[in-house]
Amino acid sequence: VGDKVWLDIRYWKSDRLRKKKLSPLHHRFTVLEAIGGSAYRLNTPGERYNVFHESLLRPTSDNPFPTQV
Repeated sequence: VGDKVWLDIRYWKSDRLRKKKLSPLHHRFTVLEAIGGSAYRLNTPGERYNVFHESLLRPTSDNPFPTQV
């Protein structure tokens, strides 16, 4: 809870996302709640369904290139 994750939004139909010119594949959200063993509630915009399976999520990193100085 509180972690940042990338959500695969390839199959997420929304004109709002296209208007904002977000990446067509992923967008960063915050985990609000763990539901069961493999689903998570995210802080998605609007009144959209906001529970997603863990297979659609990837953890973000504060340091995306740890081998670089």
